[in-house]
Amino acid sequence: GAGGVAGALGSVAARLITRLPHTEHYGDPEMTNHKPLNVVAAIIENPQGQLLIAERPADKAWAGYWEFPGGKIEPGESHEAALLRELREELGLDLANETLTHYYHGSRGVEVILDFYHIRLTRNIAPQGLEGQRWRWVSRAELSDYRFPEPNTAVLQKLQNASIH
Repeated sequence: GAGGVAGALGSVAARLITRLPHTEHYGDPEMTNHKPLNVVAAIIENPQGQLLIAERPADKAWAGYWEFPGGKIEPGESHEAALLRELREELGLDLANETLTHYYHGSRGVEVILDFYHIRLTRNIAPQGLEGQRWRWVSRAELSDYRFPEPNTAVLQKLQNASIH
């Protein structure tokens, strides 16, 4: 019901508020109407047609699930800049010269808005799990062997139903 949604939003808002600096808005009831989190993720495809997936950290929501690498967009950042920064920070990848093609727009409830970008590599790269997470290259057929949080499942269906060219 609505109470459950409000409760869930309240806990997210509480988490967000604790991270904000103390300003005159601190504790303002309007804070509960926070904007959803904007997140970007990369569907990185290597020359062999495999896709890069990373395991969610044990201390975060959806621990043990796998996802396409990415992260949240900082204020003033473009989608592309945020994605390139996250790939550098998480996996030590410098993909600034690669072409990012928007692939899917979705959301997880009202809390998270996700945009997925496809990056087709012309060379092989070796990610590093800089934040301690595991990663691996998998074929489209192998994607169904892994658990993904929403809305990754819609992206997976799209990936498995069509090869991207």
